[in-house]
Amino acid sequence: MAVRGRRGMTFWSTDTIPERERFSFWREIICNTIFSISPEAPEERFSARVRVRSSGQLRFAMCQSTSYEIIRTQRDVNRAPADYYTVYLQVQGRTHINQCDDSALLDCNDIVLSDCRRPYSATLSSDGLRAVAVLPRPMVNSRAPWLSERALHKIPSSSQYIDLARRHMIQLMSGKISDGETDVLTENLCNLLALASAPISRRAGCAPSSRSPPCLRSAGRICIARTCLRSSSPRILPYRSERFTAALKDWERHSGAGCSKHGSTPARRC
Repeated sequence: MAVRGRRGMTFWSTDTIPERERFSFWREIICNTIFSISPEAPEERFSARVRVRSSGQLRFAMCQSTSYEIIRTQRDVNRAPADYYTVYLQVQGRTHINQCDDSALLDCNDIVLSDCRRPYSATLSSDGLRAVAVLPRPMVNSRAPWLSERALHKIPSSSQYIDLARRHMIQLMSGKISDGETDVLTENLCNLLALASAPISRRAGCAPSSRSPPCLRSAGRICIARTCLRSSSPRILPYRSERFTAALKDWERHSGAGCSKHGSTPARRC
């Protein structure tokens, strides 16, 4: 059953569906239509609920369910737009994802980025809770071009900047923020993911490949908070100033050192 909320929010739950029909409802309405994936029928009793929020080409979801498996086949890829990354935040429980030659085990507070152009499979634990963001690939790759080198990237819960990224993802599920505020948060989420996923060599300003500009000009372009720090709305970012300022200074320090080493001009703050 679907319940429409404000600001593009929709709720679905199997709670009101007869038990023998729950999984088929979830498969057809949620998995196939919304996420373009093919779930495998679970052996145990199934229940699930999801809250989905859309804003332009952006989509966010909070999903909770009993254990089951999902598969994104090549057919699923072909029948729906695929030029996106899916970003998963494990809020509760555990998820094991396999994609191409990589695998990732997500425990609480881990984040993984998955390239929607490639098939994958995942096993979801019982009572799992996951926050999901579907982001255009160009929006992410312009800040973190190294992410295009592999289909699956795990960012562990111990990574620097990851706490801010988690808080952004949770905030993006709010039905109280406007499309403009969503754009602000999403841009900064992409910047934080770029910072958190950047290889050490790139953080130090090295350029291991010709595709990556020196001094990390592409990794957020030193704009970790380019719209966030200008925002005067404590309603969307009540935690913004000190932590973002500290992250920005840390980024400039690493970038400046790398630029000096390679004889380049430090990247300019936006």
